[in-house]
Amino acid sequence: MIGWCIAGGVLLLFLLILLTPVVFSVNYDDFRDIFMWKVSWLGIPLLCSTGTGLFQRKKKPQEQAKPKKKQKKKPEKPEDAKEKMRRSWDMYWSLIRRVPKALRLLWKGISIRKLTIGVQVGRFDASACAQAYGAANAAVYTALGLLQSMMRVSVEQVQIRCAFGTEKTNWIVRGKLCACLLAVLAAACSVVLGLLSGGKKPQSVHAKEEPPMQKQNAASEAVSAGSRR
Repeated sequence: MIGWCIAGGVLLLFLLILLTPVVFSVNYDDFRDIFMWKVSWLGIPLLCSTGTGLFQRKKKPQEQAKPKKKQKKKPEKPEDAKEKMRRSWDMYWSLIRRVPKALRLLWKGISIRKLTIGVQVGRFDASACAQAYGAANAAVYTALGLLQSMMRVSVEQVQIRCAFGTEKTNWIVRGKLCACLLAVLAAACSVVLGLLSGGKKPQSVHAKEEPPMQKQNAASEAVSAGSRR
């Protein structure tokens, strides 16, 4: 009984870890000249624009001073190069065919939270400012509609306004992109399973195509034998 409880607790902990999202935070502000980003998980900063993330270890002077040795590549034969290109193309093509299904699984685990977009369209000419204002509205709301069709988007504020007397257009973008590890794992497994099962399909197709050909040959032989009689 105790063993089952321990196993259940371990599985529950593993499931909670997979369901805890990785958060990518962005703060871009033209007015204050700020661009900050951070990748965190469970509140722990993994990567950060300030270089204080968990995985951003500074290299020692000895590691930086070591020169990298250049390895001489042997010239490949034309036949080997063609075979290598063919194999790589087959692998990439089979991967591309499985991408849409993997993306559908991936989008289900991605969401955008606390999205804030601010645009100050600046032009000295009134007509140019109106055209730029329309272009900014079209770009922002088209992008929002595309994102909302693929994933969950929580919009906090969207503000677009004109500012005469300034030539530069200033942007403010803040938000958090959350990706569930379980969805990422499901998408990766979908691609891997598709690659593993991709090589077996052509053989089954050829195997299915052979019996009808044999039947046609047998039928033609029977017709020719009947005509001779």
